[in-house]
Order: sequence, then structure tokens, then C-alpha cells
Amino acid sequence: WGKHLIRVVHNFATPDELAILDDYLKSLPDFESKSVSWLDFIKEEHNPDNEITDSKVREVMLDLHDRTHKYITEVYFPENGLEIINDNGNREIELVRWAEGTVLAPHSDWRLPDGSPQPQVLPEFTLGSLVYINKDYTGGEINFPDHDFTLDPTPGDLIFFPCQFMHEIVEVFPLEGKRKANRYTMPVFYWFDLREKE
Repeated sequence: WGKHLIRVVHNFATPDELAILDDYLKSLPDFESKSVSWLDFIKEEHNPDNEITDSKVREVMLDLHDRTHKYITEVYFPENGLEIINDNGNREIELVRWAEGTVLAPHSDWRLPDGSPQPQVLPEFTLGSLVYINKDYTGGEINFPDHDFTLDPTPGDLIFFPCQFMHEIVEVFPLEGKRKANRYTMPVFYWFDLREKE
């Protein structure tokens, strides 16, 4: 389970798609450290006021999700010698705003109760994906300390990796001459049962 499973697809989102998402996120009220806007409500996590009702934004998000799923199942898995037993769906689709100064310490998105990463044992396989929407900041790189690997994404990039992989997000700072910096992403988690191709 090496760093070859960390995938970057450049220019996955088009400039027009990015403009629709970026304009929408910039139009939202100010926030403290993290703000999540959603298509489908998660009672324990979401602010009921942050539903995305803009039809163009919803359309772009759903299309990006469909294309991401297609890329994972038709390109990524075959290239890595994996085939699907069951496609178990995905977590609700969101847009996330991270404020200047926010840091995500090293963590795994699929953890055991003690916080350590879930062992990577087939058939269970969970992927985290991120579409990067803007770059109105410095910093914000994603670092995979166990794989000695760092990515500095650009707008339109799709990044995905197994959820067991430890990763961290570097602090975001404003560009020179700018007052503030926010990092915008569209995360989606996908769940599968897989087996290695014979």
C-alpha cells in the first residue's frame, strides 16, 4: 500500500466549474475556522442553514462526483490490479471552507477507536477524494508523512488516496497584499469491497 495509491488528476474540474463553485463560496457569510455547505443533511454534523440550494452549484458538484466515481472505478482500480466486489456508495457531498491559520494535524480518515489508522485489509477499501477549487492563499499543501510525499494542489486538481493513509494539511496564509485567505475544497469519501485481480 505505497504512495502509488495517492493519485492526482490535474485539470479535472474545468475553469467554468471552478468559477461557479468559487463565486458561490465567496458569497457566503464569514466564518471562524471551518464551514461546511451540503447537499444532503447529516444531523450530527451539518448546520441546517448551510444547505446548497443553488441549482448550478448542485449540478457542478453532482457532475464532479459522477466523474470522480467513474475515474476511480474505470481507471484507478484497474491500473492498480483491483476489481470491485461491491460498490458501497459514498458519504454525502460537501463544499468545505478552511480559514486562514487552520491546520489539520497528521490523521487518518478511517481510524480505530484508539485513533490509529484502520489496517488496510481487503475486501474493505475506502478512498478519500478532494477537488481543489481555489488558490487565493499560500501554504495549504497536503503532506503524507508515512510516505515522505507532499502535494501542492492547484485549482481543478482531483486528489484521492486510501483513507487509512496518514496525512496533514499545512497552514494557510494570505497572499501578499491580501487581507485574508480561505481554502476551498469538495471532499467525498467512497466505500468499496475489492479483491486483487488474479
